[in-house]
Formats: sequence, C-alpha cells, structure tokens
Amino acid sequence: MEISVKDLHRIQKESRDHFAALDAERRKVEAIKLQKDKELADFKSLLSQAKRWHNVQLLRNYLEACEQKAKQNNTNTADFDQWFNWAKKKTDWYDPFVNSSDELLEDFDKVSLLPKKS
Repeated sequence: MEISVKDLHRIQKESRDHFAALDAERRKVEAIKLQKDKELADFKSLLSQAKRWHNVQLLRNYLEACEQKAKQNNTNTADFDQWFNWAKKKTDWYDPFVNSSDELLEDFDKVSLLPKKS
C-alpha cells in the first residue's frame, strides 16, 4: 500500500487542523466554565453581603429596642452601657458598609462566623 507524499501531507494537515479545532473548542468551553464560576461566586458574594446587611439591620433594631427599654425601666447602668457599646462595635464589625476592624474577631470570617482558614 503506497501513500503518496502529497496524500501524507494532506492527512497530516487535516490531523493538525482537527486537533487545533478540538483545542480551540476545549479552550472555549474552559473560558465559559471560568466565566460561569466567577458569575456564581460574585452572586454568592452579593447574596452574602445582603444577608449580612439584613442581619445588621436586625441587630441595630434590637439594640435600639434594648436602649429604649433600658431608658424606660431606668436600667441603663454602667454594665448596660458597657454591653451596649460592645454590641454596637460588634455590629459595626459585621456591617458590610462599615466593616470596622475588631482585634478579637480578626481571625473569623464575617460570612460564616467561623475561623478563617490559614
């Protein structure tokens, strides 16, 4: 069985073209997957920030109610004031808009409230 050099070159070119097309398709699929993964990660981050903001609103409303109740009952003692200031600082640490630092909580993830992975 004889194959001419011309036929051999044609087969090699077709093979190269075929593998180049497969590689281009693989890169296209990978790029789409990366884009989808980033889109999902960005959305999860957005949702997480919204949940944190919602929880901060809940905390601030609770703290306001605590303060009003303490004033009504004349129980706004030094202990209450200390707790109230502590609670406001923790809320500011958790608030995605304020994002204040907290030396004791710096090793914790604000989303999961679990220790950060090293």
